[in-house]
Amino acid sequence: MEGVRTWLLAVTAAALLAAAAEQLAPEGAARRGVRLVCGLMLLAVMLRPLSGLLELSPRDLFAEERAAAQASVQEGTRAGEEQLSELIARETGAYIVDKAAALGAECSARVTCGRTEEGLLLPVAAEVTGALTPAQREELARLMEEELGIPKENQTYQGGEGG
Repeated sequence: MEGVRTWLLAVTAAALLAAAAEQLAPEGAARRGVRLVCGLMLLAVMLRPLSGLLELSPRDLFAEERAAAQASVQEGTRAGEEQLSELIARETGAYIVDKAAALGAECSARVTCGRTEEGLLLPVAAEVTGALTPAQREELARLMEEELGIPKENQTYQGGEGG
């Protein structure tokens, strides 16, 4: 806002100077010449802010819009990754529950996802709640490690032993 105020003051001062110069100029060709010079001077003062824009590259002119667009893309990516993580966790949990049912156990499973060194989003931990026998736990742990890649140390079990 300060820049606009400075520009308006400069235009006003130039207009007053031009009016004074024109009044002081003698009649005839000299006055027409003064009018021409004053008009050019006033035009230059009015267009001065545009010279700053010409020095800027298109990248500088649209930096704010570019930053907003990048933020929007990052937000969309983050939201998509959260949805994908939730989907992987839900589907992996359902798979674990199905495998436990095939072993004769009833349970629920909560899966946590994480990123690998390669940047892949995969299940990294599982919490199984339900009554499983030691044999069922051991078989389910083996299946989760071999088929899902969830190491045994990242598997937890809650609940009593079943029959």
